[in-house]
Amino acid sequence: EAELYLQTVLVDAVAYFAQKVDEDPTDGENLAEAYGMTTALVPLIRSVDAGAADIVKTNLGVFGTDEPLKDGLEVVYGALNSFVTTKNIDCTLLTTLVCNATDTNPTASNGDVLVDGGEVSTTPSSALLSYTPTSNVDHITKLTTQLELIASESSFTDGFAIYDSDDTTSLKSIGTEEYLSSNNINSLHSIYMYAFWKSENGGGTIDEKEFAGSPLGLYSHTIIMDEFDKDSGYNPILTAETIRVTNMWMATVGAMYEAISLCHDGPDGIDQATFVNPIDKAAAF
Repeated sequence: EAELYLQTVLVDAVAYFAQKVDEDPTDGENLAEAYGMTTALVPLIRSVDAGAADIVKTNLGVFGTDEPLKDGLEVVYGALNSFVTTKNIDCTLLTTLVCNATDTNPTASNGDVLVDGGEVSTTPSSALLSYTPTSNVDHITKLTTQLELIASESSFTDGFAIYDSDDTTSLKSIGTEEYLSSNNINSLHSIYMYAFWKSENGGGTIDEKEFAGSPLGLYSHTIIMDEFDKDSGYNPILTAETIRVTNMWMATVGAMYEAISLCHDGPDGIDQATFVNPIDKAAAF
């Protein structure tokens, strides 16, 4: 259920930026945001509807194209509508008009999905599969081992003890305020915060808002704690997957945003022994 909510927000974000691109196809910032959101969503769409995935990718997910949204907003909305319907996403949670799409069986003007002149493959490249980090990321890769331990531990006490570690980098720390504030360039995390925003919960600023009785910015930690303590009983596999799709996935996205920021601003301390390449961090997460 947590994963479905995250997908719901991602669909809404793609639809929102599709609308912005439709309004002004020359706005570079909206084109970049649309590309980033689409790149995250397309693999999820492709798992249930390859045709719809191709449409969304062709229209919003080809970086630097001269024809953004070439099939039109309604066609893209129709493709997103297909995904929403297949995944049984609650339309009342969407702020965009995806569920009102009139073209519910859309086709792209060109079935080829191209990036940099080449056909996109759904098979991971050999370069990615054999990726060798340039930095020491053992403190991150250990988190995958911890996730596997949680999934295999039938004991709530043992599983929670693994999550509740006080290590500087832990499954819990990457979803808490200190870690997130040091990686505050993660726009996607902010989008999810606003998605969980309810005007009646907390004060008037985002720092005062709450989600399920806890600070809004810690929503992923709150979801995980609810998973540990749900009324239906502890499920170690589901708990591990919840941690994976909230904290681990968001930490991956945060590392990618960090890499983009370094490309834009220039890295500081890159020659220091403590420097960790953010691409290495993303791969490790």
